[in-house]
Amino acid sequence: MERLIRELKEEEGLRLDVYLDTKGFPTVGYGCRVAVGDKINLETAEELFKYRLAQVISDFYRIPHELTKHLNDARRRVVCQMIYQMGFSGTMGFTKMWKAVEDRDFDWAAEEILNSKLACDTPNRAFRYAKIMREGRDYHDL
Repeated sequence: MERLIRELKEEEGLRLDVYLDTKGFPTVGYGCRVAVGDKINLETAEELFKYRLAQVISDFYRIPHELTKHLNDARRRVVCQMIYQMGFSGTMGFTKMWKAVEDRDFDWAAEEILNSKLACDTPNRAFRYAKIMREGRDYHDL
C-alpha cells in the first residue's frame, strides 16, 4: 500500500490550488477532480472548514491595525465572516466601510455593507452583518 501511495503521489503531483487537468476538469491536491455534484463526507468538510477558517484568521491579521483597533469582538467576527464569504481582497474592497470604521461611524459602515453587491447576492446575510456592525452586538443578542 505504501508503494502505491508513493507512486500515485509521484505520478499525479501535488497542486494546492484548483487547476484544470489535461481534459479541462477542475482538479486539486493529488489529481482529485472536483465538479458540481461531487460529494465529500462530514469529516472532510470539517477539515476543509478548519483550513479555511485558519486562512480567514490569518487574513484578518493582515488588515492594518488602524482599521481594526476600533472593532469589538462582534464586529471583528463580521469582518471575518466577510473574508470567509468574499475573500480578503473582496473585503478590503469595501473602502468606504473601512473609512467609516476608521472614523468609528458604524452607522455609515453598516450602510456601506447594505449598499454593496454583497447585499444583492446574499441580502439576509448582509442585513445581519450590517445590524451587527451598527449595533456592535451579535445578531442573536439583538
